Amino acid sequence: MNSGALLTPNFRAHPMIQRERVADIWDEVQPLLAEHYEEIAADKHAIPLDPDKERYFALERMGQFVVFTARADADSKLVGYAAFFVLQHIHYKSTKVASNDVLFVSKPWRNSRAGLVLIRESENYLRVIGVKKLVWHVKVDHDWSNILVHGGYSHFEHTLAKLL
Repeated sequence: MNSGALLTPNFRAHPMIQRERVADIWDEVQPLLAEHYEEIAADKHAIPLDPDKERYFALERMGQFVVFTARADADSKLVGYAAFFVLQHIHYKSTKVASNDVLFVSKPWRNSRAGLVLIRESENYLRVIGVKKLVWHVKVDHDWSNILVHGGYSHFEHTLAKLL
């Protein structure tokens, strides 16, 4: 199952964080995605959860999508994930930018350092592959941006949405 090198060796203090291939974990991640959607998705009455499996797989094959998993220990139950789109920025083609797709930690692990470790290890890996800027989106109704601000991030843009 583990398709990437172990990033975090101290799994007794927090979950194991690893880079894994979305193709390898697709079926396993579906229950957590459903839990995530139920908890935070807006406009569920109009926009169903319907991830485009083949597109995720294709982006990953092109090196434009990466997933990090949090597991209770090596190769055990999935307890969280962080996924990112990684692209050369269209305005600044010499700059590689990562934008988070999703970040989720299951409720039993939220009082641990699981989320912080997942963020930190994701940053470390993205830096190694040449990412210069990492952008997160945070739901207004589930605002955890204080964690990012504490980690050195700053607010730089507002995003607004409207159902059409």
